[in-house]
Amino acid sequence: MKNTTRMNVFEALAFTFLCLLFGALGAYLSERWGLLGWLAAAPGVVGLSLLVFRMCRGLLCELKHSFHSRPVCRTGKCSSRRYFLLDATKELAVFRCLCGDRYISRGNSFLHVKADGTEEPYMVRDASGAWAPA
Repeated sequence: MKNTTRMNVFEALAFTFLCLLFGALGAYLSERWGLLGWLAAAPGVVGLSLLVFRMCRGLLCELKHSFHSRPVCRTGKCSSRRYFLLDATKELAVFRCLCGDRYISRGNSFLHVKADGTEEPYMVRDASGAWAPA
């Protein structure tokens, strides 16, 4: 499950640098040509605004999934706070425990991802909020 709409750190830094460069170019050109200079900077300003919006949206999505509790892993070695968030969308989050197992958290269910990529139910959250075997 690869989300191709997200930027990695290097892409975000390069994009930010280019937006700042276009913004500085627009400021310089506006001193010489007025409104035409700012129109040249518009792509950089719009791009930077989109970048900030997407970064905030991604941060909120990852924070949402990081505060939810998780069950102990299948081997019993990793507690609920020993998972690493690999990917997150509005609907689900993909975690890896310290043992190397991958899990998907979707709603009130926690699924184990096998080596071949298939998902199997592992735990479900009951009405009291406790984890129970699926």
